[in-house]
Amino acid sequence: MTCDLQRWPLVRCVYDQAMDLQHYSSQLDDWALWLARKEPFALLRIYRSAAALQHPEGSAPLAKAWLQNTVPRLKGAVMAMATVVPASEYETLKQFPAGKLLGITAELFVEEAEAMDWLTAQMAAYAAQD
Repeated sequence: MTCDLQRWPLVRCVYDQAMDLQHYSSQLDDWALWLARKEPFALLRIYRSAAALQHPEGSAPLAKAWLQNTVPRLKGAVMAMATVVPASEYETLKQFPAGKLLGITAELFVEEAEAMDWLTAQMAAYAAQD
């Protein structure tokens, strides 16, 4: 997993392969760093394989604690989140909308360009609210 913050407030994370528990925990820590900036941001998550979407064994307690501690802080901090997944995973993942779970504006895509267009529009709409 690599995350690029060079175009902040856009965060672009690419997941190429399955994560172990250490990398999974590190990804959750990244959210804390982004939130600590106290500046709204948008997130583009790109999963390049079905394996990259899998949660490592033992991650459930970490995920539960993260959700309990972090979700209340996301609204207002996250402008929007676009997630790009392999076409083979789209229909399954569409049934579990991340935005609803996290309380943020989020959408699922197969094409990175389409995701970026949507995210750019969401960021512009967010900025227009100020």
